[in-house]
Amino acid sequence: MHSKPRCLILDRDREHACRLSEFCDERGWSASHHTVSLASDDSVDEAELQRCKDLAGSEEWDAAFVDSVMGLEFLRELARSELQDTELFAMATQDSSELAEACIRLGCSYYFCKPFAESSVAGLLEDIREESIQNGADEAGIEPNCTLDQFGLLRGSSRAMRKLFRLIRKVGPTEATALIVGESGTGKKWHGERVGCRDYSRDFRAVRATLFDAELLRAGGKSHRKRAVRT
Repeated sequence: MHSKPRCLILDRDREHACRLSEFCDERGWSASHHTVSLASDDSVDEAELQRCKDLAGSEEWDAAFVDSVMGLEFLRELARSELQDTELFAMATQDSSELAEACIRLGCSYYFCKPFAESSVAGLLEDIREESIQNGADEAGIEPNCTLDQFGLLRGSSRAMRKLFRLIRKVGPTEATALIVGESGTGKKWHGERVGCRDYSRDFRAVRATLFDAELLRAGGKSHRKRAVRT
C-alpha cells in the first residue's frame, strides 16, 4: 500500500502537466505525469493512446487528470475499465459547456478549463487524500475517523458516498438547478436538504413524483396551473 495517494496526469501541455504535478506533490500526493504526443494534425494516434492506457492500468490511482484531446471514447474506456474506481478529472484548453456535459455523462467526476484553478483543485485533492488515508486505515483495521463519514444527516465512508459529498459541495453554492431522482427510501430528501441548506441559501422543495402524469413531466411542468399539483 502506498503511503501517499497517487495521481496520474495525462496532458498534451508539458508545462501545465509539470505545474499540476508539482501542485499535487506539495499537497501530500505522489504525482506522475506524461506529456501526450500529438500527430501533425493535432490528433492522438493509436500507439500514443495505448501508451496512455497502459499507464492508467499500471497503478491503482486515486485521481487522474486526463486531457480531453485524447477523445471522448478514450475517456469513456478509462472511466469504465482502468480508472473505474478513480476520481477522473477531464481537462480542456477551451471552455465548452457541450464538452463538459459529455465528459460528465461518460463517467468523469470533474471537468475544468486549463490552466487549473488552484483554489478549486486544492479542496478536491485534500478531500480525496483524506478518503485515501481513511481507506488505508480501514484495510489496516484501524477505527475510522467519523468526521470523514458524515455530511449533515448523510452518513457513509465508501468511495461512492465521499464522491457524492463532494458533488453536493460543488453544486450547492451555484445557481444550477438540481434534480434528484432515485428509488423510494434512498435518501433523496436528505440529499436535497443538503444541496439547499441554509449555508448555500438555496430553495429546496420535495415533490411526490407519483402526483405528476407523463404529459406534465414531458412539458417540464410548464402547463400546470399554480397549486394544481399538491407538493
